[in-house]
Amino acid sequence: QYRTDLNIPLVLLLTATATKKVKLDMASKFAIDEAHIVQTGFYRQNLDLSVIPAQAGQKESQLIDLIRLQNGCGIVYVTLQQTAESISEKLRQVGINAVAYHAGLGSDVRQQLQNQFMQSNSQVVVATIAFGMGIDKSDIRFVVHFDLPKSIENYSQEIGRAGRDGLPSNCFVLGNLDDITTLENFVYGDTPEKSSLERFFADIRDNTQDSLWQCQIHSLSQSTNIRQLTLKTLLVQCELLGVLVPKYSYFAEYRYYFKLDRAEVLNKFNTERQAFLNQLFDATDFKKKWGSIDVNEFALQAGLERARVLSALEYLHEQGDIELESKQLIDVYQVDTSKLSNSALISQLASYFLSNEKSEVGRINTMLRYFQLDTCLSYNLARYFDDQGAPQQCGHCSVCRGKVAQLQYIDTKRQVVEGQIHGYLAPLDIALSGQGFTLSDTLAVRFLLGLTQPVFTKVKASKMAGYAVFDSVPFETVKKAVEQNR
Repeated sequence: QYRTDLNIPLVLLLTATATKKVKLDMASKFAIDEAHIVQTGFYRQNLDLSVIPAQAGQKESQLIDLIRLQNGCGIVYVTLQQTAESISEKLRQVGINAVAYHAGLGSDVRQQLQNQFMQSNSQVVVATIAFGMGIDKSDIRFVVHFDLPKSIENYSQEIGRAGRDGLPSNCFVLGNLDDITTLENFVYGDTPEKSSLERFFADIRDNTQDSLWQCQIHSLSQSTNIRQLTLKTLLVQCELLGVLVPKYSYFAEYRYYFKLDRAEVLNKFNTERQAFLNQLFDATDFKKKWGSIDVNEFALQAGLERARVLSALEYLHEQGDIELESKQLIDVYQVDTSKLSNSALISQLASYFLSNEKSEVGRINTMLRYFQLDTCLSYNLARYFDDQGAPQQCGHCSVCRGKVAQLQYIDTKRQVVEGQIHGYLAPLDIALSGQGFTLSDTLAVRFLLGLTQPVFTKVKASKMAGYAVFDSVPFETVKKAVEQNR
């Protein structure tokens, strides 16, 4: 639609991992002929692929043994942030130069760790999928999936970071079926409930003025209990359905601190400008060093154009008088009220997200079947992405070496203690009621599994006794128990 509206004559679509279906769909959407699809091969002759069944109680020692046999630097991928921390610590205890990397670390720390890794010849980074984008280190000699990846697409991208210099590199999966529960439960934690979709559209109806609706992602996520990434998907779907048209964005808040003394800054200007700046500074809410100001509110009260206020702040920043930061991005959409009133809209979007959920679980199961194949892993990986050029037997994968993986459960799975469910949920029910939310069966299950939700953060659910108490139990098992025991 944008291509048509903006009269763009040529579009280049790039992707690292596309199946035949996805590839043709992309081409179709942008009217690209099949003849104009260029596909480089997925088969990497220098990558040795191995799937190794994890042994009960021995998975960490298996990892240590694997790494000790490797040369150079490598990446160990895990699912959870706490796993990254615990595994890196275990590796350091046995003398392996290892660090943890995940989204819970500060941006400065992450940048420092990334720089260290880029310059190292021996470091091991134990990381969640937060690590990888922008990593173009040519001499990564090994990649280990300590936990199963999210999909074949993720697996392909993650092992693709190894051996970019063309030299032999090893890719290992330490596989077990316990990981499947964690991956599937994450998927079930993303799907918005129908009540959340109703809150979303109620916000649009209640806050639309002159056909314009303003949206701040964080606060909307909190008020609707829809995760931010899912909320962004919902906004895009509303665009595609013609309910919303994005118009522009702006920052609601700015914060700054004085790099020079306030009086010194004011002395640079004439009396009239000093009066304006004093008014601006006085309207700023200072907390120790930083001060915040709502530019819109100040401009309205002062009878000024918003642009003038921003220009003043930006000028002071450019001159080195203040350090300026923007906060709270507001997106403004035009609303088609006739389409918004469509009674089938919520059901249509609920079906879309449920279909996505089913598809994501299906991708996990497809990946599980792939890791347990009895034919060449390299060949099947290439074929999955419609690469017909790979040899049927690569000679450098565990299957070609005669080792077909059969993955097992390696931990004793916790059982749902049904009699305790009501006791676990009672404090959560009270806390949610205080925030205007109803404790649905789905929310109850997500609480017991420890699946983060915006409303859980608001009521500090992670501090309650029942939070994540059944985190290793499949979603559907906990759901049945909740339905029978509430």
